[in-house]
Amino acid sequence: MFETLLIEWRLTPEYIIDHWTDEKFLVMVQALVDRKEREAAAMRGEGNITDATGPMVALLPGVEYHNERDG
Repeated sequence: MFETLLIEWRLTPEYIIDHWTDEKFLVMVQALVDRKEREAAAMRGEGNITDATGPMVALLPGVEYHNERDG
């Protein structure tokens, strides 16, 4: 599990151990889990992209987003 987190965040174990508190680590893990759940839901065609929040979502004003399955 820790290796997966390191790959995702592109950090070394030493950096996390030396610079992050336990609380920050837990917050970052939860944020990653939440993002992965949103991504999985989007892949299944569930939800609305405009409902998603977080740093990975970039919406442009005036642009309508459609699921490819909707046609």
